[in-house]
Amino acid sequence: METVEVEARSVEAGTQVRHELAMVGRYRQTNAEADRLEAAAAGTSEAARVQDEARLTRWVATASNRVTLSFEWLNLKNPGAAAVYDDETRLETLLQAKEYLAVGRSQPRHTAAAADWHHARSERYALCAVATIGLLVLLTVARISPVRLRPWVASIAVAAGAVVIPVLAFSEWRV
Repeated sequence: METVEVEARSVEAGTQVRHELAMVGRYRQTNAEADRLEAAAAGTSEAARVQDEARLTRWVATASNRVTLSFEWLNLKNPGAAAVYDDETRLETLLQAKEYLAVGRSQPRHTAAAADWHHARSERYALCAVATIGLLVLLTVARISPVRLRPWVASIAVAAGAVVIPVLAFSEWRV
């Protein structure tokens, strides 16, 4: 299990770094296009329009990096078309962060405790689903029952829902 967890964290971090490298590539490409437009503006009669287009292209490149929340743009060196991204350092940082948040290696008691907690939580969610379906059945019965029984059945369903669902959803079961 631990080997699978370590490999999964490694693959996840590698995938994120490759995604960030692709974003840096798009950022460099957009800035290179802005540089090309600025160079082309010098010799044309429509220099102001081409300069505005270059400025807008550079603004798009800068805005795109601020919109992406999963990327550390502070790690980008030499902004613009010559941007440099240290992917090896970023990969190591991601792996260390994920290692810090995970259960430590070679700690079978902690791994088993975490598995037990997740199992208990999944049981609670399954019971919540069953209880919700039971309450829906009770409310449906209340809806189709005779008028004189309807308030009683609906009251039982509401009372059961007000007690059972929160208890199942918010209780901590320890195995």
